[in-house]
Amino acid sequence: MFIPLVTGTGDLDVLDPTTAISSGTNPRVADTGLPDQNPCNSGGCTNSDTSAQSSAIFGVTINTSTGAATNIHPVLLAYIKGGKIFTLDLTSNSSTPVQ
Repeated sequence: MFIPLVTGTGDLDVLDPTTAISSGTNPRVADTGLPDQNPCNSGGCTNSDTSAQSSAIFGVTINTSTGAATNIHPVLLAYIKGGKIFTLDLTSNSSTPVQ
């Protein structure tokens, strides 16, 4: 399982929470050039860049007897970059987005 992070420079990084943080390897860059993710800037909250949208899909284990949810984790990240939809599998060792 990997955790997606967007840096201030527009990089999409993936972090393996089970591995020590190490420059260049964890987190590692999955994509670059993402639009500004922050709707607020020095001019106020006026950034209307709709291309900066992303959604995560989560996996979960449900106990049908008790209704308890466990093992909640992200499995897929979908985002828009340059008018195109990309997905990133957060469960595999591959950190390559797919268009």
